[in-house]
Amino acid sequence: MFGGATAIDGTGSWLSDDNQLIKEKVTIVYSYAEDLDKKKINKVVTYAKSLKEEMKQSSVSLEVNGKMYFIE
Repeated sequence: MFGGATAIDGTGSWLSDDNQLIKEKVTIVYSYAEDLDKKKINKVVTYAKSLKEEMKQSSVSLEVNGKMYFIE
């Protein structure tokens, strides 16, 4: 979407509703966007929502300018 990206595999963890620690494989993707306007952010959010559905996740996270957003 922005001309390139870097993907890093890792392990993520979170607390379930019954307070159990859940660990799972994750892929963190970094992409640099020089001119990030509202239209482009909306496009990224739409893509994140489709990934969330495709991967059957309760949410995915998106970081913009150092601030974390959860796409639910």
